Amino acid sequence: MSKNKLNTHSLLAKIIVVGDEKVGKSLMCGKYTERLTDDEVSSYVYQSTIGVDFLVKYIQINNHSYKIHMWDMGGNPRFKSMVSAYFSGINIALVMYDSNNRKSFEGVRAWVKRIKECPKKISTIILFGNITGGNEREVNTIEGERLSRELNIHFRECDIRNGSQLDSILDSIVLDTGYLDKCDKIRE
Repeated sequence: MSKNKLNTHSLLAKIIVVGDEKVGKSLMCGKYTERLTDDEVSSYVYQSTIGVDFLVKYIQINNHSYKIHMWDMGGNPRFKSMVSAYFSGINIALVMYDSNNRKSFEGVRAWVKRIKECPKKISTIILFGNITGGNEREVNTIEGERLSRELNIHFRECDIRNGSQLDSILDSIVLDTGYLDKCDKIRE
């Protein structure tokens, strides 16, 4: 993966990350975009996102350069009304839940409904489970897979705090479902 500045033939992937509060959205975005160091991730203490946070990452996959825009949306109920304003131009929506918080999993349907009601359709929606709590999970992998099939969306999960596979999972999301054809070319 390259962090070099991209040329004019690069592709722009726009990702919005939504879900109830305290599910790990900011931690995931910070770790993926390398805003947080490994030491900061291991000692991360939850801080509420006020409204929205914007992050950028550059990656190189299969001879294609991507500029990834990530919108980390605050999950507090007072910010839900503003989320729809950020759906315009988005290619991928990650709907997150915490595997140790059944209530956050039950909130997924409402998030997916809001995304699917968006006038400009988002091409890829992914249910993303943050595995927390080890063996004490309230929501297991089978439940996540079942809900994703019911909602006709993709499913991924990982332990964001301890998982080394986060980069490969998110990079693969950019490549899945023929996404290459759905990216916007970056203009000069």
